[in-house]
Amino acid sequence: MDISFELKCCLFFILFASTHSVEKFMTFKCESPVRGEFNVDTKLRCSLKTTGISTFTTIKLLKDDKPLFTYDTREHNNTFQGQIELHHLDNASVTLIIQQTKPSNGGMYHCIIYTDQGHDSADIELVFKAPYSSPNMTLLEESISCETMGYPPAQIHWMLNGEINLTNIARTDRENTTEGLFIITSKLPLNLSKDNREDIYTCSVWNEAEGRIEVKTFSSISNLVQPSPEPIREEKKKTVLTAVYVIIGALLSGILILGLYQLRKRHSPDQSHEPEYMVGLISNIRLIFNDLRHYSYSFFVLLTVISGTVQLVNSIR
Repeated sequence: MDISFELKCCLFFILFASTHSVEKFMTFKCESPVRGEFNVDTKLRCSLKTTGISTFTTIKLLKDDKPLFTYDTREHNNTFQGQIELHHLDNASVTLIIQQTKPSNGGMYHCIIYTDQGHDSADIELVFKAPYSSPNMTLLEESISCETMGYPPAQIHWMLNGEINLTNIARTDRENTTEGLFIITSKLPLNLSKDNREDIYTCSVWNEAEGRIEVKTFSSISNLVQPSPEPIREEKKKTVLTAVYVIIGALLSGILILGLYQLRKRHSPDQSHEPEYMVGLISNIRLIFNDLRHYSYSFFVLLTVISGTVQLVNSIR
């Protein structure tokens, strides 16, 4: 049976009106994009609008199609799951918190809401950023070093006296911290015998994504200081010095014990021959002083060795 044109048009408008009314019956929206900062809680705020009264039943949050958080209001399960916490919930809005935001939290999220009258979903983009630290400039033997840390990836730009761009001759390295931030180190070669020590060198952190300078610092060579000795080297010196002190202390203790033992053995009085002992007292005292002088010389030698060892350890570079 053929359907007349008028009937087709009528059915079309009925379907269109019903579809339009369904779309308007439930509207779920989330704030996007959301900016996340390093080690700061990030709030994901969403709202629900309906033509009638509705109640949330289930909330799901996914990232890269992987579920991160699921909360069922009927079961009242845990409101804290992993790094995600349910912060607020009523019939019209929901707020989730990503605690202690890290670089890995950046990206697209998909939030699904289920109510007693249907379900809807919305996407949330989280843009993570950790402001770069003020560049730290230090003077090395044949270069100037500039180091900074932050997120997202950035570049180091060098300028001489605010006019000459030296970026192309610098060597820049990047490394990741355990938390996902970037440590950027750039070294600009110098010839200290020719370069003017009063020239002003500027180190700038260039944000690639936003096309602007984040932070910068500048200094002349004469105002830069040599970096402090490496902690590893200092720790090595302490270890060597401790070992030397332990060895010398043990030798010194052994000599003292041996010396005292010999003195006591040699000069202990013999009660059965008291007259002979009294007669030889002066001679024994002379021998004792000779022994003391001998051991004093040994102590002096040991102190000399200790002093030389300390100087040797302190000369380690």
